[in-house]
Amino acid sequence: MKQDKTRSKCSLGVFALYAVLPLATALTACSGEAVVMGEDNAGSAPLPATSRCLASTALTGDLVVEAQEDLETLEGCQQIDGSLTISIQAADLRPLYALTSVSTTLSIRGNTPSLDGLESLRTVGNLTIEGLLAGDLAPLGHLEFMTIGTLTLTSCPNLVDLDGLAELKGVRHLWLGCSALETLAPLELPEQMADIWSFGSSLAQLTDLGVRELSGSLVISNSQLSNLDAFSALKSVGGIEVRENARLENMDATSGLGRAGRIVVIENPNITRLPDYPELQRLGELWITGNDRLAQWPEFPALYSWDLAAPPSPLIGRDPTIEIKDNPALTSVTLRAPWLEASAVIISGNEALTQFEITEPRLGSLTVVDNAVLASAIIHEMDWVGVLDVAHNPLLDDSIFAAVRSLERRVEDNADVP
Repeated sequence: MKQDKTRSKCSLGVFALYAVLPLATALTACSGEAVVMGEDNAGSAPLPATSRCLASTALTGDLVVEAQEDLETLEGCQQIDGSLTISIQAADLRPLYALTSVSTTLSIRGNTPSLDGLESLRTVGNLTIEGLLAGDLAPLGHLEFMTIGTLTLTSCPNLVDLDGLAELKGVRHLWLGCSALETLAPLELPEQMADIWSFGSSLAQLTDLGVRELSGSLVISNSQLSNLDAFSALKSVGGIEVRENARLENMDATSGLGRAGRIVVIENPNITRLPDYPELQRLGELWITGNDRLAQWPEFPALYSWDLAAPPSPLIGRDPTIEIKDNPALTSVTLRAPWLEASAVIISGNEALTQFEITEPRLGSLTVVDNAVLASAIIHEMDWVGVLDVAHNPLLDDSIFAAVRSLERRVEDNADVP
């Protein structure tokens, strides 16, 4: 454990921590010089008889620790070939002072006061911290590499940045759920990753991350972001899901996307427009729902379906392909062909919508319901819709859909036009 250099007096805790420390080591700690237990000092004190690492500093297997006395049996252990799961309320991690590597997942859960004790840690497969009361990750300052790549930080109410992870490389999956977290600095992310998920993190000071490709999802939920400028380098993504961000005004920085398996924009009350995405060539799913001030529909290019690029979302699933619903300020929508014939389109509950246009001649299903002022539907040469449901649009003429063949059909309660 590295001593805090800002202290001018020796803390009694230095002596109380491990009573078996030689006097010379304790005096060195009191001198103001850093002492890293588990590096040069790992062999200077005899291990307690209960230690599991008396014969060897390496353990093999998946370890689950649910009591402090069991955690203390890991004192002196340097390597774990497997996983280490610590599920203890207010765990004291200092018995892990010698630990340098965990080959699969190191998981720490349970309102941990501090990460003190992990100063020697160099490599992990994955790292999960769920419930951290400390305001920093400084004890992880020597962590250099993740061999698998999932970093999960949740329920850490006092954490405002990732100070302590400046040296960390190998992050592929980043999952964040820390309410006070404003920035990812000084963590540096690679250009190619799998996922970035943020639920309930402020991210108010987020700067350009330089990420160009996400094979999985970018999920930003319940943040304090006003824009997505931090993702301006992004060119390809399995899916973007932006939901419930009270301050978000635009997504303009994502306009350089060339491929997206899914674009989801749900319940962002202050977003007024979407990017035109002039370079977009592949799009599998489009969900635009419940955005109170969204008035401007983007000039999407032709949307080729690209379903294989969008891994199933645990939030929305796969169907329908396109949903435009409950956007009270939206006045018009244009959806250009081509898509796969199996595409499903829902246009529903858009109070100010007066017109929509669809250039695709064949659809799996089309649902147009409960659009109070919708008066114009431009469907060009549409001749087939597997399931056609057009209802409760009091200004829309039923006859527009008379020539469209379908297997299932409901066209009713629209305008009574002679």
